[in-house]
Amino acid sequence: MKNIKKLIKIFKYTGVIVIILLIIALFSPTWTPHIKGNNSISVLEQVKINGSSHEIMIRGKDRDNPVIIFVHGGPGCPEIPYADKYQDLLENNFTVVNYDQRLIRLKRLAIKMMFYIYKG
Repeated sequence: MKNIKKLIKIFKYTGVIVIILLIIALFSPTWTPHIKGNNSISVLEQVKINGSSHEIMIRGKDRDNPVIIFVHGGPGCPEIPYADKYQDLLENNFTVVNYDQRLIRLKRLAIKMMFYIYKG
């Protein structure tokens, strides 16, 4: 009987911790690492298009480089959290603009939260 009570107590504490972490992730600001250089650009922001909010990330070592606009295939999964895994070579010769579909921010925060839990 004591083992069952301990197990229930552990589940309660785990649930509370998970809820607190989700709340922190929902209200924590998102950002993109700075790129060193005088003419570099590293911006993550929301823009209004036809009255609805959309998220874009602009990164490049030189603002004067040609622009690549990356619109992911979606729906339902943001691409911005994964961009740093593959686009660093492109940023040397291009200014890369990642566009996430509207209303994707909450899904991105949920993915960010999963990474926090996974990394432990």
